[in-house]
Amino acid sequence: MQGTVYVGDLDPMTGEAELYEHFKEIGTIVSTHVCRDHRTNNSLCYAYVNYSNAENAEHAIEKLNTTKLGNAFIRVCAVERDPSARRAGKGNIVVRNLPDGCENPDLKDLFGGFGRITSMRVPRKSDGAIMGYAFVNYESVTSSEQAIKDRNGTEVNGKIITVEHYRSDYSDEKKKNFTNLYIRGFRAEITDAKLRDIMSKYGEPENVGIRGLDARTNEEEKKRGFGFCSFKIHEQAVKAIDDLDGKIIPELCYEDVPLAVARFKSKTERQRESEEKKKLKRIEFAKYPNLYVKQFGPDVTTDNLKEVFSRYGETKSVRVMRNRETGVSREFGFVSVADQATADACIQNLKGSLVFGSVPLYVALAETMDERDRHRRERQFRGPQAGFPPSMMGMNPQGMFGQMGNMPPHMGGGMRGGNPMMMGGNNMMRLSLIHI
Repeated sequence: MQGTVYVGDLDPMTGEAELYEHFKEIGTIVSTHVCRDHRTNNSLCYAYVNYSNAENAEHAIEKLNTTKLGNAFIRVCAVERDPSARRAGKGNIVVRNLPDGCENPDLKDLFGGFGRITSMRVPRKSDGAIMGYAFVNYESVTSSEQAIKDRNGTEVNGKIITVEHYRSDYSDEKKKNFTNLYIRGFRAEITDAKLRDIMSKYGEPENVGIRGLDARTNEEEKKRGFGFCSFKIHEQAVKAIDDLDGKIIPELCYEDVPLAVARFKSKTERQRESEEKKKLKRIEFAKYPNLYVKQFGPDVTTDNLKEVFSRYGETKSVRVMRNRETGVSREFGFVSVADQATADACIQNLKGSLVFGSVPLYVALAETMDERDRHRRERQFRGPQAGFPPSMMGMNPQGMFGQMGNMPPHMGGGMRGGNPMMMGGNNMMRLSLIHI
């Protein structure tokens, strides 16, 4: 085991300092890191704590898992780098029909006797109330099976709980044997009854539903009507996809919008797939220099940027950042180029140019958030003295020239018997500089 532990279910207000204070009793901490949204800087409610050795990490899991930090009971477990192993759910059980007020310590008392628990989680509503179910993950499958055998059907505070193996929404078995379909592109006037009638050609639908389109929906949105249909048998769902997906079906859709029929995916699965695509895209473009461009006008488009920057070499991607709600340009963007030589040529030729108007264009290598934070801290550390020559930093008049009376004559030295005009003219200015 490595010296790093994963900390989940964090209070959104918990930061690195609070993490350090909570975990330092276990042993020497190398670093703590709260993961945050790169746009808003809000906590993602999970973190990592790095110890100097694996023994301390093991001890932290044993002692601090399910303890309270801030206003939340945290999960502390070993870091699992393999995403397929995380989603496999081995040793993971689901406890349903929990009574109100059931917390992690109660779960630990109820399930702790069957083996080592690596993590526990009680999902909550937005108001903080529990959602009536929880997840308990054991180190071994044997422990989880014993917990199911002994605790399934047990009465807890007047409610009979159900305990069963966790089955991931992303399991290959569930994907291969799907029966639920997502349908997009049918006309606004299509009703549940009409959709059920058409889908009945492929088998008996269990459930059918469409999104209602109200009077405010414009013509383009009407072409994006969507619905859902679930069959009893997997083969019936497959047959419906084969016959309807990508086809123009006059009974269901408009003449210029083909029907889209696919396996239904939960919101969590769609988000996971979207994140995976973004991650692959980031990895792909990480090898290319990325330029940050700003101070161009609101009318400048992606094509305009591409045309200008392509004069100095190959561009891999170009993007003008826009307001998500209004679509209005935010007047900055990013240009990814093929190699460092192209990036240098773009900066040299375009930085400060008036290619897009009367305002000088800003072009520089893009920095990650961590790099920007580091540079900001460095500027803050240097402080207001950064504008002074190194020889003057931190010095006072006595440190530079000794006592006032020993100052050089041209700066008003010999104050006791000096020139009465010493405080006038340039000498006044020089003396003032010394006191700053």
